[in-house]
Amino acid sequence: MILDKSRLYLSALSGGADSTALLLLLIEKGYKVEAVHCNFHLRGEESDRDERFCQKLCDDNGVKLHIAHFDTVSYAAMHQESIETAARNLRYNYFFQLVGDLDAAGICVAHNRNDQAETVLMKLIRGAGIHGLSGMKPVTHVEFRGNDVAIYRPLLTKSRQWIEEYLRQRGQGWVDDSTNFEDEATRNKFRLNIIPMIEKINPSAVENIAKAADRLQEVAEIYDSSVDRSKKRITSKDKYLHIDVKALLEEIAPEAVLFEILNPYGFNGPQIEDIIRHISSSREGCESSPTAHGQGKEWTSKSHRALLDRGDIIVGKNDENADFEMRFPEEGNYSSSRGFKISIVRKPWYTTMAIPHSSNSICLDSAAIRFPLTMRSLRRGDRFVPFGMKGSKLVSDFLTDQKVSLMEKRQQMVLCDATGRILWVVGRRPDNRFRITTDTKECMAISFKKN
Repeated sequence: MILDKSRLYLSALSGGADSTALLLLLIEKGYKVEAVHCNFHLRGEESDRDERFCQKLCDDNGVKLHIAHFDTVSYAAMHQESIETAARNLRYNYFFQLVGDLDAAGICVAHNRNDQAETVLMKLIRGAGIHGLSGMKPVTHVEFRGNDVAIYRPLLTKSRQWIEEYLRQRGQGWVDDSTNFEDEATRNKFRLNIIPMIEKINPSAVENIAKAADRLQEVAEIYDSSVDRSKKRITSKDKYLHIDVKALLEEIAPEAVLFEILNPYGFNGPQIEDIIRHISSSREGCESSPTAHGQGKEWTSKSHRALLDRGDIIVGKNDENADFEMRFPEEGNYSSSRGFKISIVRKPWYTTMAIPHSSNSICLDSAAIRFPLTMRSLRRGDRFVPFGMKGSKLVSDFLTDQKVSLMEKRQQMVLCDATGRILWVVGRRPDNRFRITTDTKECMAISFKKN
């Protein structure tokens, strides 16, 4: 790996063989480097011993050392995380913050060939896809507080054996973390038990697994390129994401494509399998009538929902307006935490005035309206008399006639008066019973605006 010698790099330093070798190699190659050490205070005197070792190593080599102390146990309890996860989050957050503060090119970490093999096997038994099985990349970029931070892994091509031999030849010692020899953590189970067992079958197992990961990284790039082309073919976006079911089923690997589309929205593998089952239960039937399969069926993640509607899978945020209700006791200007503003104003009305036409503002006969007004989410059975009609109609039927998608229906709000009558299907149609007539003396001007 070739780095930019004009830029500063941070090198994560625990005092173990890997990170010690990494720092010395960076110095040897002539890079500008400063070391970073985290003391998590999890191993008593041993943690302090590691810190002293790192400080001496840096002093001996004329390298500046940044040290951070963490109360890891308290942090883990506060955030309800395992100690392992808490330490990782604390470590990387500190690294990323320091990269920004020092305007460094990135942080160098000491993952090696053995770590790569362990990572791939761990991902494999967890059911990872092609990206997980391709392991760690030599360089990855993460977003941290609006900034791009690079993570470099210069030792990813070197085995643990090579690293330790390099240090012995230099006469350089290192410190061992005693917990690395306990098989409590998942990675240690692989390192201490599973990898040695596999190496008895094939001594080259670690290198072979790591090489497979290298090849899969190239395959993943081809895969990503293909998926991107598929996304352009089968998706469209307005307020919501639309996935054309017929076009999806024509893809070579529809389930894989759908996973890559929906996974960023929080949907998991079993949900994607279930969606594919519903839309492909009869490929021939689905091609002739794609709306017949699973119409109205929906799936939800923590943040989004996906539902089948008229031959599309429609993806949007979980119902922002579900069970929403807001009262307006009198005229005035109101703001909602849901991100909209509504203005209710009484005005004199003259027959010479023109009735405004806008989807977000209406004028109604004030005399027919009773306060307080209520804006709420649409409910099953809601009826109104659409403007220009005499008979009442279910709001849901009106929306269907207007070709409003199921996703939009779930977001629809209505404005009612004190009697419970619907004044306005917000943004779409007022109720004919409250229209301006030749007898109107005062109008109620209502406008609705989303932030």
